[in-house]
Amino acid sequence: MSAKLLLHHHRYTFGYDTGSAYIPPQPGVTWIKQQEVHYEKLPVQTAKGITFSYLPDSLANRAEPDPALLDKTYRRRYFFGFTPAGREEINGIAFGLLSENRKNHKYNIRDTLVTRGLNIELHPMSLLFGFFLPYIGEIGKPNYSYERYLQESAPEWETKMYGVNLSLLHIGSRRIYGLNIAPTMTVVDEMHGLTITPIVNYAMVQQGTMISLYNNSKRSRGFQLGLINTSRDHRGLQIGLWNTNAKRRLPFINWQLKAADSSLQQRD
Repeated sequence: MSAKLLLHHHRYTFGYDTGSAYIPPQPGVTWIKQQEVHYEKLPVQTAKGITFSYLPDSLANRAEPDPALLDKTYRRRYFFGFTPAGREEINGIAFGLLSENRKNHKYNIRDTLVTRGLNIELHPMSLLFGFFLPYIGEIGKPNYSYERYLQESAPEWETKMYGVNLSLLHIGSRRIYGLNIAPTMTVVDEMHGLTITPIVNYAMVQQGTMISLYNNSKRSRGFQLGLINTSRDHRGLQIGLWNTNAKRRLPFINWQLKAADSSLQQRD
């Protein structure tokens, strides 16, 4: 049967799309033969409606929304604000489930959020903290270097927190400035100030003091206190049962005051 006859038996109604029905591509991850494979779930229009096609991330054409549909208004909130927020700044007290700006979330675009003051976060992933424990030893593997972070991830920050930050779980593309306290773990891009977490502290960049059972940073300037302390590029003091930096590995106390040669920095 010809394509013309097939189309003849379907009735179509066309209308102007204002963007309300925009369906963004959805990223996903799967495993094939123990290898991580990234893909995108793309909407496809067919005679029976909208279905989805799964394409490898390298082959998928990323659908970008019409810039005219995006909310580009810069918004601030003073004294008090809930999170997730539909604004770029909260100055005062920020309280909620997740410290994020989800203003254009329906278009699969993540806007930035800056909090100044007191930030209280009841992170929903904290309920699954027990599932992270078997993978704590995998945090901070050397396949993602500080140099790579500067090139790829540093310009793409999502949340900056200034002041006092209290969260059940800190995880994500965040930069923390000030006092950070979490009862489970803190795994973020950058920590500046004092971070106290009972189980795990991990950051690409640390400036200040880390206190936890396990402290790990790619580039640290300051003090690490814990059971196990690790840093590939450290300037300062480490106190714990086992301490590792680019200069040496020592029990109880370790230090590094200047850069080590490149061969030592690779042994992590």
